[in-house]
Amino acid sequence: MQSDDYFKYGDIMFSSRHLNAVGVIRPETSEVVYLKQGLFSMQHDIDYQGDGVFTFYGNNNRIDDQPLQEFARIYSYDFKNDELVSLYNLGYLDEFSYIQNSSQGLHKVISDQAIFIDTASQAIIFNDSSEITFNMSVQLPNDRYSALSWSRYYENLDFMNIDLLKSNC
Repeated sequence: MQSDDYFKYGDIMFSSRHLNAVGVIRPETSEVVYLKQGLFSMQHDIDYQGDGVFTFYGNNNRIDDQPLQEFARIYSYDFKNDELVSLYNLGYLDEFSYIQNSSQGLHKVISDQAIFIDTASQAIIFNDSSEITFNMSVQLPNDRYSALSWSRYYENLDFMNIDLLKSNC
């Protein structure tokens, strides 16, 4: 985490999905800088967007062992204003499919208008005017399928050794 007006370099973000809590710890002072709990459940994949704003993925499938009739969401929490907002309700994508995965999923905010979401079975890019969905499974022998989980979105691949990748394909 980079230093700004709200947090210091070295602060550690955390998500305790079974306590329905997200927060920041400052190791140098053993201080819990902030802790936000409730109104979401089974959340994970917390990212700091800067300027006091965090985003995280909430599966929202249970609170206190009670099932929720709700879909996964991407949340934004504004530390400076103590405001929690649901950025994306990942409910019904169309009349046949919806997103409600019980324990997985990740996201990456691409810009103010676009976000990448991996639901463990689909990769989705939402932007202000459209949605692009990719099927994230491969067919295995004997008519079995397997999901490609934990995909990532990269804006450039300068850090990768493309020649090494090509030689192993």
